[in-house]
Amino acid sequence: MKKQDEWVSPEKPRMSEPMIFQIQNVSDEKKEWFLFGFNHFSKKCNFGNDNDVRVTSLTGTPYDHFINNTVNEQFVIGLMRFSSSVRRNLETEIFHHRYNIFRGTYKRKELNLAICMDAYQMQTDIIDIRKNWKITQKTHLSGTIRPNSTIVVSIFPIMKGSDLPRISGKNVAPVIIQTTQAIKNKLTKPTIKKAVKKAVVK
Repeated sequence: MKKQDEWVSPEKPRMSEPMIFQIQNVSDEKKEWFLFGFNHFSKKCNFGNDNDVRVTSLTGTPYDHFINNTVNEQFVIGLMRFSSSVRRNLETEIFHHRYNIFRGTYKRKELNLAICMDAYQMQTDIIDIRKNWKITQKTHLSGTIRPNSTIVVSIFPIMKGSDLPRISGKNVAPVIIQTTQAIKNKLTKPTIKKAVKKAVVK
């Protein structure tokens, strides 16, 4: 049994192995891309994408397997990582679409990638998005891609297993300071625990 004054860190979001998709535009025009959307795209040519937009999986599992799997295995996105050597691909908007055929409803959420770059990161070709969007057979993602360019999208579903990765940011672990100097003000155990807790929260 834990002591009453023992501090326990809150549980962090967990993730599974990422799904990694490459979206390639081989045309000389800007195109729209789609990911997932079983109900909407499973019977359409190229899963709703233009013929010049090629979506492939980089993990060895065919892309259509991921789409078909959403019928029985829904998931919530913990993190999406967008990478591209063309900066304008990371300054566009992405959308989360949800259709309900039986109710006749449609909802769309949008997010501007340009405002999502971590202020502490050094990379200019990667953006991490922490949006807990749910992926089911009724939902899909979309965005635009510049001419003759490629976007790699890594999607980390939330699950129990390991922590979400970070490009950069403030330290979220307790800070331990080693010193050989004598400590003048003796701290009690509850005070030390409060200091550690404060360092974690910041």
